[in-house]
Amino acid sequence: MDRTIAFVTNQFASDRIILAAKELADQTRTGLDVVEILDLEYELDPAAVEYLHTLSRKNKAIMKIMFTEDKIGSMREIISHKDSKCILTGLPATNDSVLYTLWKDYPNKMFYTVDHDGRISAVAKSVQGAARRN
Repeated sequence: MDRTIAFVTNQFASDRIILAAKELADQTRTGLDVVEILDLEYELDPAAVEYLHTLSRKNKAIMKIMFTEDKIGSMREIISHKDSKCILTGLPATNDSVLYTLWKDYPNKMFYTVDHDGRISAVAKSVQGAARRN
């Protein structure tokens, strides 16, 4: 079954990404995976993890938490090994965000960002192409 993948961080504000991903998964008739990727030295917030896990479960999503030194490598592995149709994230925080690299590496995948108000925007193929040229 095709999957929608939502990449989140360990914060309560990531709920907007899960809710947007559920909406997109319903529209595209795909399963939903929520993946929280954290640096090895990250101090886990148990309340946030429980909140996101509960929200994922309520939205019929499978949630996975990963600790890694190589965030982009872990994201690539998940995208490559799942039948991912749609990939959602928050907005890139900086001009050197790993998201630009992912968009370049997977031009045939549908990427979406979710803004701070929970609005979904497709990453334009022209943006993915520009990322590819840089």
